[in-house]
Amino acid sequence: MAVNKLIRAAGKGDPAEKIRYLVREKGMDINAQDENGMTPLIHAAFFGHLHVVKELLDLGADVNLRGKGGVTVLMAALQNVANGDIARMLVEGGADVNAGDEQGLTPLMAAIYTDSKEMTLYLLEKGAKIDVKNDKGWTALDLAKQKGNRQLIRILHRAGSFQNADLIYAARIGDIGWLEEMIKGGGDVNACNESQETPLIWAAFYGHYKGARLLLDHGARVNDRSKGGWTALMAAVETGRKDVVELLLERGADVTAKTDQGDTALTLAQKNDHGHIAAIIQDYSGPEKQ
Repeated sequence: MAVNKLIRAAGKGDPAEKIRYLVREKGMDINAQDENGMTPLIHAAFFGHLHVVKELLDLGADVNLRGKGGVTVLMAALQNVANGDIARMLVEGGADVNAGDEQGLTPLMAAIYTDSKEMTLYLLEKGAKIDVKNDKGWTALDLAKQKGNRQLIRILHRAGSFQNADLIYAARIGDIGWLEEMIKGGGDVNACNESQETPLIWAAFYGHYKGARLLLDHGARVNDRSKGGWTALMAAVETGRKDVVELLLERGADVTAKTDQGDTALTLAQKNDHGHIAAIIQDYSGPEKQ
């Protein structure tokens, strides 16, 4: 079939002269689609044939024609981190940087999937929307978090994809730089998740001393409780974070507070065999409160 010949040539990366010959001399449809709806341009972009992509664009190929599942040429190119030059060429040629597929996956999300800092920055520069959600309700930032790519998380944050939940996440992982940026950007240091856990509680639990101190310095309430009645002090005691325990006590942590199960910071220290921490708490509580 004549159509398949052009698609095959584009996918193989045949010389530009052959592509031009098939279109101009043989009259083949430059936007022809195979059984999956994929055009010659989509095939060339996916397989990384820059010279073929350039030729097809010069010949007038539709840069926004979709294949099966709603895939676009730009999305096809972004499947491979090595196709950055092709992706840029497509965008400069009119590719829609916000056109998603039928599952809601956008070009920006595709760049996140391949951990491409270069393409993430480029797409944002070209107007990629950061708060679009896919069919699972995930944004590009959510995907970056799932992959654990702190660099991309911070890039998306700087671009404006910011929620108080991100401040909690930064406190959990102990990223001081990111935490500082969000606080300066107006993040609520006392924000909490569905379990009423605050950034300070998470910083304390994971022993992030600098993060806990930063939060306290910017107004974090030391005695806020999560569901179950847990405070930051209890979280630090549970995991044996001596330096954080001392910091919280110095900032006014309530040693008499109890969980819904009736445990205090002292009893938690004793149950977890943290004798050195139990001694510190007793020094702060005084004999009359033991």
